[in-house]
Amino acid sequence: MSVTPTPEQIAIIESTRPITMIEAVAGAGKTTVLACVLKRACEKGIASSQAIALCFSQGAKERLAQKCAEEGAPRGIVIQTVEEFARQQVLNMASASYLDMPVFYDSSEQIRPHIVAAAEAVWQRYADAGVRTDFDFSFDSNERVEDLIRLLVRLKAGLVTLEFEARDTDEIAGSLDESPEIIAICQEIERQRGADTGECAWQSPFDHATDLIALFRRQPEAVEVLPRFRICVVDEWHDVNAAEFALVQLLARHARLVVVGDRDQIINAERGADPALSSNGFDFAFPGAIRQAITRTFRFGSSVSTLAATMMRRDCVSQPGLSTKVTHLSYQPGPENDCAAGVIATITAARERKVVKLSDFAIVVRDADQSIEIENQLIDAGMPYRCSGFDSYLVRPEILMLRGLLHIATGSYATLVGDKPTCEKLVRSLGLYASARFDSDVDFASLLAFDERLSPELKNERRWQEALRMITAEPATLESFFSGILCRVSSVDSASTGRWKIRFAGVVETLRTMARTDTVVQLLTTAARQLDLVSATSRVFVSRGRADSATRSIDAFIRFAGNRPDQSAFDFLAELATRQASISKKLNYLKGRAQLDLTTVQYAKGKEWPQVLIPYLERGQFPRTANLGEERRLLYVAMTRAMTALTLFEPAGQPSSLLVRA
Repeated sequence: MSVTPTPEQIAIIESTRPITMIEAVAGAGKTTVLACVLKRACEKGIASSQAIALCFSQGAKERLAQKCAEEGAPRGIVIQTVEEFARQQVLNMASASYLDMPVFYDSSEQIRPHIVAAAEAVWQRYADAGVRTDFDFSFDSNERVEDLIRLLVRLKAGLVTLEFEARDTDEIAGSLDESPEIIAICQEIERQRGADTGECAWQSPFDHATDLIALFRRQPEAVEVLPRFRICVVDEWHDVNAAEFALVQLLARHARLVVVGDRDQIINAERGADPALSSNGFDFAFPGAIRQAITRTFRFGSSVSTLAATMMRRDCVSQPGLSTKVTHLSYQPGPENDCAAGVIATITAARERKVVKLSDFAIVVRDADQSIEIENQLIDAGMPYRCSGFDSYLVRPEILMLRGLLHIATGSYATLVGDKPTCEKLVRSLGLYASARFDSDVDFASLLAFDERLSPELKNERRWQEALRMITAEPATLESFFSGILCRVSSVDSASTGRWKIRFAGVVETLRTMARTDTVVQLLTTAARQLDLVSATSRVFVSRGRADSATRSIDAFIRFAGNRPDQSAFDFLAELATRQASISKKLNYLKGRAQLDLTTVQYAKGKEWPQVLIPYLERGQFPRTANLGEERRLLYVAMTRAMTALTLFEPAGQPSSLLVRA
């Protein structure tokens, strides 16, 4: 090893136990240890081709391959993501005639037509049965498609889709806190795909493992086609989901199994990561397993390790010589919230005291909607930054929709001239909220010569492309496009969608009248109230979590406008354009250098920075849910990214309920 191994690491590397779970703290060098385990196993007689290492992301796979090379592990060890391994086994099963060869899809665009077809089938079923619903069954926007795909990933990862035939739709929806309509669409997708019969016509990357487990349940003898290894190691075990867990179980029938993870980094719920699979679920599946710990971190000093150990009730110590300063700063919560200002002041002070690069800093927020005030403060301070893992608030669909309404209400389009990317996103965002879909070739005369073989979805997309071309060339045409097409009730609209479009158009007329005399905050407040943007956003975004985040972004955006109580909508639009141009100019100039990172906990996982700042540690912001166990894991991941300095921002007089102090 590049550093002298600790006694804990040596014990793991030399162990020959058949099933081992390594429980490591953040920054403990667990990937290096796995590489050494593989090297030692090969030194003891296992051929490299009989060793396999599995990871849950391409980045983790590359890091493990790099560590194997650095530690001198022999070439020939199979290093794959679980997805790659599962896909290869699907090919093997098809070759062995256990299933027909499916078509493999690698993008959401390939899956989109199946989602649209399933949604239309469910809508028709509801209509035929006389079931009234306000659910929006259109899936023309990328956002709605991606939301549905994320839900499908979660259902498949948890093997819930294998229960579709046996369980009631409402029961599944209730257990997952999702709408019955969206679960019905997921069930229809699986039915049309042929998953219920085992004859899957197509597979996406998140189908491979689940479909394999379904096959093995139907035909247990197919398991014998799986390759046999003598040792199997799995990195980042805390990211494992139920489908992957079941697949690893089958590999462990003939192989020594060594997995490593950090149970307190189980935060990847979107891909089905489940704490039980690292605790009692693992012990139940592997009754003879032993657990070995790596309690020493090589990333941060004792101040962070002591805080982590106390908060998570576990052993965590730092390598001697490491030092990390932990600072608790207070801010005023409520309407006068000055947390963002405190964050920027802290960065400014740190840079004044010593030479520190902006790229040394990461501001880690719980969710993307918390970035708005911080972004504005960074822009005002002239600090270059990049949003890592999410878009700047200025170009999020929910904010672009509001910006679009202001443009139409004021008749001011000057700031859109020459800004093709923003103009395109803004039009798409308005269409997203208007549930817009073109229903005839009359919409654009230049598109009458369609190839009749094109699918309705592709025709619709072609019309969108023509609309974008026209509006980006002449932004003022947005006004007629909005009233004549986006808000026109079409033959493909449901009754509820038709009513919504009429309401949408009516609110814009109200805003037009107000724009002559009222301030921007009055316009935005009126739009939010009359459109009932909470309900509207819930219709737009399939995921309730995404809808909640978008609603909070809208609230924060209106508060931002409220800080300019006398500003007109014209001036506000000009200011937003200036702010956006400022960000783009700095990004283009710096090209990724000398910028601080503004990121979320989810995206920060697996990374590290010298200086980490965590804002908004108040109830309702962080934590946001009643599940304090999950909230503490999120905070643990965030604060263990710090190397030399960690700054925690807590509301004045209200110490964070997550930070359990000794």
